[in-house]
Amino acid sequence: MTSLRIEKLQRSHAVERFDCGREALNRFLIRYALPNQQAGGSQTYVAVADDGIVGCYTLVVGHIEYNDAPERLTKGLARYPVPIMLLARLCIALSWQG
Repeated sequence: MTSLRIEKLQRSHAVERFDCGREALNRFLIRYALPNQQAGGSQTYVAVADDGIVGCYTLVVGHIEYNDAPERLTKGLARYPVPIMLLARLCIALSWQG
């Protein structure tokens, strides 16, 4: 069985070899994920198997206005913007799909 581990994206990861079948997601991982992470705009994590990256996801933080949030999120909160964490990108290598 292949050992799978989740790691925060690092410069040493071989992102150029990753292919999920969606050019926009491949391009994000190759060109933008690490610079965005270094700037503090997002955090990208990669699933790594013996042969390299087999998946990734990117998280960003933000907020929604109190009045726009569902009641279940605002119950007991002051009337300030509600912090959220958004799953901004999610992709699986073609060889691991299915």
